[in-house]
Amino acid sequence: MTKQLAQYKKIENDILKQIQDKKYLPEDKIPTENALAKAYGVSRVTVRKATDNLVAKGYLTRVQGSGTRVANQKTLSAPSILGFETQMKQLGKKVSSEVVTYEIREANETIRSILGLSQGEKVYYVERLRKADGLIFLFEVTHISVSRFPELSLSYLSKSKFDFFHEIKDIEITHQNHTIKPFLVDENLSELFHLPVNTPINVVENKTYADDDTVVDFSVNYFHPERYELCYTRK
Repeated sequence: MTKQLAQYKKIENDILKQIQDKKYLPEDKIPTENALAKAYGVSRVTVRKATDNLVAKGYLTRVQGSGTRVANQKTLSAPSILGFETQMKQLGKKVSSEVVTYEIREANETIRSILGLSQGEKVYYVERLRKADGLIFLFEVTHISVSRFPELSLSYLSKSKFDFFHEIKDIEITHQNHTIKPFLVDENLSELFHLPVNTPINVVENKTYADDDTVVDFSVNYFHPERYELCYTRK
């Protein structure tokens, strides 16, 4: 039985096809949320989810007061997402992961909302130290659905989660959403990072999306401030 395409995904695909077919050119405005909602017979929330996905993937841009427009052609490219292991290997470093905690827990309300789970569903709760040349670069706390990925064992987590998604589950990772927050080192991180308590560091909440726009992984990454710089290029 063929899985029915979600309404927001149909709208997303339609808009993308019109961009690829040159119906909408770079810098063109697309119809308003109200107009699209009326045309597709859906709510504005559904339309916004479709356009948010296209913004995240670089096909649309949204500027307060000027509406949603097709991104300039120079910014349109297939997303390139490199995991920590690939980044470090490109720098010629030897990468390793140490799993500190590996448990199955009932997902709380926040995690259920992010991963699209029902009440009572469980997640893998994993704490990992990501190292390069034997030095800790980041401390990662991960939540992944147990029902969706029953094959996820400790051995996969000792390597690369991306390899598990790609090679074992044949899932294409399309994009990630990062939320950067400040954090003061607590006693646990002070011991791991060998930094004084209350040292300011960067924390990144990371949602990893599959090609069906579901979140397959939600992680919170605590970066060692002396070893890992966050660098973003905004186009």
